[in-house]
Amino acid sequence: ADSDLSVMVGGMALLQPLQQDLLQLGNVKEVLLALRESARILFELPSMAILLVDASGDALTGDGVDDQPSLFRQLSIPLAPAGCLAAAAVADRQVSASFASTQPLVLLDQQLVRALSAEGLLCIPMVARQRTVGVILCGLSSQQYAGLQRRIPWLSHFGKIAALSLDVVLVAEQQRQQAEEERNQQFTRHARQIVHEAGNPLGIIKSYLKILERKLPEDGVRQE
Repeated sequence: ADSDLSVMVGGMALLQPLQQDLLQLGNVKEVLLALRESARILFELPSMAILLVDASGDALTGDGVDDQPSLFRQLSIPLAPAGCLAAAAVADRQVSASFASTQPLVLLDQQLVRALSAEGLLCIPMVARQRTVGVILCGLSSQQYAGLQRRIPWLSHFGKIAALSLDVVLVAEQQRQQAEEERNQQFTRHARQIVHEAGNPLGIIKSYLKILERKLPEDGVRQE
């Protein structure tokens, strides 16, 4: 019990400053970059990919996530049914690994392992505030996994911190986009009002010019 408590407290002490730093970042790209570096430094996980829940909320995708193999950018994994490790990790809201399963890997998991140039796959769900943000996929060896087993609670907490940080910037970006759209709509309405108000006197001026044109002699200079 003392050993488990020590691991838990150590993980909290290590990850608390990370959460504070991540919450100060301004956009998704910065947060994703910080998560990669943090995973590499804290857990020695250099080979990783990140999948985010798409706009529909029904699938995991790497579209729009930079600095990872093209396979992940083209990927779309349905969340239901949970047919692979990544979807299962999100559904169960717990860290899952290919080394802990007695069943053979499905074809998609095998492809992900190869894409990460690894022996096996570790999936860290990113879930916060009852919202599923995505999953972190890590390629590692059986030896690396054995060294990480006691730190699974740390990895789970890391996923929650990642989800919270991404959720904050995603919500902020949505609010900024909504505010921008509202400003654009307001500008369009204002521009249409100006065009309408300017059109009335211009129409009157045009009518007077037509009258004047008929009254003037057909002299080129004066007509011009």
